[in-house]
Amino acid sequence: MELYFGAKNKRELILIKKFLANFEILKINEGITNLAVSLVEIYSKSHGLKIPDALIGATSIYNKLQ
Repeated sequence: MELYFGAKNKRELILIKKFLANFEILKINEGITNLAVSLVEIYSKSHGLKIPDALIGATSIYNKLQ
């Protein structure tokens, strides 16, 4: 979503979609959501963790990725 949002125009959006077609897209599920909420509770004030980064981190942790 961040990449789509950052596209300057429809042409750039098409290029982004073509690029992302080469990757597996991991969907957010209830487990990822709960983990992201926990990360925000723990790290938003002390480390400035924002919601998008919490979702990315939670997705990585949930799927045991680096």
